[in-house]
Amino acid sequence: MKIIPLLLLSLVMLSCGSTHYCYVVRHADKLDNTPYSVLSSAGHARSIVLKNYLTDKKIDIIFATPFQRTQETAQPLAQALNRSLLLYRNNAVDSIVTMIRSIKKKNILLVGHSGNIPSIIEGLTTKKIRPIAEGEYDNLYIIKTRKSKTELVATKY
Repeated sequence: MKIIPLLLLSLVMLSCGSTHYCYVVRHADKLDNTPYSVLSSAGHARSIVLKNYLTDKKIDIIFATPFQRTQETAQPLAQALNRSLLLYRNNAVDSIVTMIRSIKKKNILLVGHSGNIPSIIEGLTTKKIRPIAEGEYDNLYIIKTRKSKTELVATKY
């Protein structure tokens, strides 16, 4: 008879641990408006602020696009956590949404672009966000998933 309470306790404990987070940010400040621009000095400073904000969030997986500026944004956190960057195609929104949805019990950072982040957010949460302006680099979207339910918090970092 002592086994049943232990089994119930185990199930409760397992269900409590099923909450995970996906943090979505646009790359940090660009040096210029050319298509393959790298980060400016302000962008590198912002990537350190992002690292400091997320260091204790138990990030397991970090996604960036093939563009150098997204990788430069994610790299300080990746180095601090000894994680590799996983690259996704910035125009493959459906694929990255499917990938993120399939990942359970892992916290994720996804670094994207102003053009793909609204579609990624909508794909993950069904909620629409406003377009990201060209000069906006400090938006942080936090998607909390628990038992297939998602919550979206839009904040700044």
